[in-house]
This record gives sequence, structure tokens and C-alpha cells, in this order.
Amino acid sequence: MNAIVNRHQLRQKIGKRAAEQPKSPETEPNYKAISYKTIKAQYDELKESCQDKDEQLNQAQQDADEMAVK
Repeated sequence: MNAIVNRHQLRQKIGKRAAEQPKSPETEPNYKAISYKTIKAQYDELKESCQDKDEQLNQAQQDADEMAVK
């Protein structure tokens, strides 16, 4: 479970860093690109979280099936 939380926190940090860093200091930040990167990072995070939850659900179902057999 801690690995999931650590990956989640790492993704948040990466997403925030990507959103906060403009490409060039002389130019205005590209807000569309920043928004896209932020939303993409959130999407990837949610997708992985759903996959983790599916794995946990499958494991719980297997454990329940094993206990029902015993």
C-alpha cells in the first residue's frame, strides 16, 4: 500500500513541476501546454490508481473464494 501512496505522491510532484516550469524565461508560459500536462498527469495517476484498485479487488475476490472453499 505504501508503494501505491509513494507512486501517487511522486506523480503529483512530477505533474506540479511540469506545470510550473515554463520552457523559456523570456517568453510567456504556454498555458495550454501547462494545462494539458497537468491534466495528463492527473489522468495517468487516476488510470494507475484504477488499475491498482482492480488488482486489489481481484486479490480480495480470490482470498474470499479461498476462504469460502475452506
